[in-house]
Amino acid sequence: MPQSVAHPLKRAAQLLRSVMPADFWQLVFLTGVIFLFISPHLPWRAPQTIYSSVQEALHPLEANENSRLEWGRFFAAMIWPINFAGLAGYFTCFWAGNRPSRRIIMAVIIPTICALSLIAYKFVQLAPPSTSVFATPSREIGDHLRFLSNVSQLAPAPCFSILGLLLISVFTLQFLRGKSSLPLSLPDGPVGSEDEPESWPRVKILIFILVAPLYLLTTLISLPLLLPYLFTAHFQTSIYGSIASIAAEVLSAALLVIAALWALGKSGKVEIRRSLQLPDPRYAFFAALISVGTCFSIPAAEFLYDRMQWAEHGIEKFGPPLFSSYLEPSGIWNPWLLMLLVGAFAEEIVFRGVLLPRLLQRYGLERGILLTGLIWAAFHFRADVYSGLSVGGVLLRLGHRIILCLAMNYAFAWMTLRWRSILPAGVAHGVWNMLATSGIGGASPWTSDFALVSWTVVALVLYRYWPFRTENPQNQNLLQHRKPSVS
Repeated sequence: MPQSVAHPLKRAAQLLRSVMPADFWQLVFLTGVIFLFISPHLPWRAPQTIYSSVQEALHPLEANENSRLEWGRFFAAMIWPINFAGLAGYFTCFWAGNRPSRRIIMAVIIPTICALSLIAYKFVQLAPPSTSVFATPSREIGDHLRFLSNVSQLAPAPCFSILGLLLISVFTLQFLRGKSSLPLSLPDGPVGSEDEPESWPRVKILIFILVAPLYLLTTLISLPLLLPYLFTAHFQTSIYGSIASIAAEVLSAALLVIAALWALGKSGKVEIRRSLQLPDPRYAFFAALISVGTCFSIPAAEFLYDRMQWAEHGIEKFGPPLFSSYLEPSGIWNPWLLMLLVGAFAEEIVFRGVLLPRLLQRYGLERGILLTGLIWAAFHFRADVYSGLSVGGVLLRLGHRIILCLAMNYAFAWMTLRWRSILPAGVAHGVWNMLATSGIGGASPWTSDFALVSWTVVALVLYRYWPFRTENPQNQNLLQHRKPSVS
């Protein structure tokens, strides 16, 4: 490999290693906790092939919608112990306590085993009973186990919960052998924090809230919005659905900012006020232009590819593709999309306005930006949509979420640090959310991949051609108002 290529790759690998847990077994534990925490949000519903087995196993009069609702209520109840276990696992990552192994076993492993055992028992009940009079008990048990195995292979939720449980159990064994430690820690590197005794514990509380309990809290508080659906059969869902969506978006944004203020206290208010200072209006326009260009580059890339294919193979068979056919402008006029600005600005206030400066002060510029992106990605894990995905599809979705959030975070962090305000980044974030949700950027299978590449290119171009210089970011606030310097 040429030296010019090997050096950047080596530096990137070293930077990536610097933001991972200190030893391998801590990484195993963190991965298991993430798998366990997201598993209740994955598809638990058995596929159609299993529904046919349900209808065979149940009495014909009982194989109706009410029976399926009963199964659904049971599984909905069983995921709460797994929710608690994932939450306890995240808590242990930050605060291990005096006896971490006991905390893991009692609060993580045992609740998960109990819930999975009950779910497995319910799945076994779905298996069709043996019709042969010569069937032995051992053969019937084998049939049930094969049925359960097929279910677990097809449904991502039990697979991820079991895999998370296994990873956590392996870490616990290594911990008991003295091969690892808790809480999680990063490898040695630049660490500087003048006010660490007072400030850093609060930052850890904020990170814990963002990656774990905030989503569950938002879900619980949003439950009253579903009451009209439960008690009114002929409710005008189209009107109420729009109102509920707007209310849920505003509520989520408010809880996000309130969580940051509660975790950081008075210093959080100062950070938020400083991050909201007004920049030059040209910066906000330029930030919005970046998002618009990034969004339109996706259908443009698809159009150019199809145009080249047409020029090579179909120029004499049919007409050329039209760029307008790659756009879906109808969704952009939905007024609900304006509410996405609220959520985007709330995320920018918390992640780039509050969390980023704290991580820069403690870990330096490169590690601080990268850690902010990883935490931002983990914040989205539970809110992402995984319906219709296989186990491999869920893994790809998680990986895509991490890379996309890292690329966008680098771009938004550049805007925040260079222009000393989160407002341009909030504009860029909000415009991107609106355009992407409206579908104007296309809806092909490659749209998400084009988005990832586009934001990666944007980040590389910004840092390569318009870098900013900071003087010792561990000892000063990078969002202080001063004219940015260009190196």
